[in-house]
Amino acid sequence: VLETYDVPGTDQEFKMVLTIYPPGVGLPSHHHPSAALNYIIEGTAESQYAGESLKVFKAGESFQDKPNDQHLVFRNADKIHPLKYIIVYTVKKGAPFLLIP
Repeated sequence: VLETYDVPGTDQEFKMVLTIYPPGVGLPSHHHPSAALNYIIEGTAESQYAGESLKVFKAGESFQDKPNDQHLVFRNADKIHPLKYIIVYTVKKGAPFLLIP
């Protein structure tokens, strides 16, 4: 976690997180309780939401995580290099951003 900020007058917190995935690593199907903005610093990410085609994001590109939609695929597409990205989101204080059914 690079930064956390309590949103005044709410039970929400705003977070900025640096995330690093080793080569080839991905997540199981999941969803997020809120939207998030992501910026790829290094590497290549593959992402797919239910009903959508697989999308590829490379260093210098950004994308949005959708709230409550099933996130079928998120992984480091590279088998040799790590994936590094920054994600920013607002969530209820102490609650996780990633929910695996």
